[in-house]
Amino acid sequence: MKKPTVREFHAHLYYGPHNLPEATELAAKINRELGLVSGRLHQQPVGPHPVWSCGIHFPVEKFAEVVQWLMFNRGTIDVFVHPDTGDDPTDHSARVIWLGRSYELKMEAFNV
Repeated sequence: MKKPTVREFHAHLYYGPHNLPEATELAAKINRELGLVSGRLHQQPVGPHPVWSCGIHFPVEKFAEVVQWLMFNRGTIDVFVHPDTGDDPTDHSARVIWLGRSYELKMEAFNV
């Protein structure tokens, strides 16, 4: 079996009304300290994500730096990390890393 090519990685911050200010600050800190651009801080579940989330895309070369940084700086924010290989259902299920609590994603968002 051919190994899939990872185009980039995605980290999704998972939060709720109780820690939205912390998620907002964490996203700003990611922009400042890691030089990455965080997406919109959603205040409702979007796509396969069962809770409020904010996505961050980062290059393969920054994987170790970003994941280690998130391990030590995430506070009460749960983080979902997955590759982007073009196979969304597999990338969001079999190829994931959770920092903090894990969640069951809404896989029907991928029409599987």
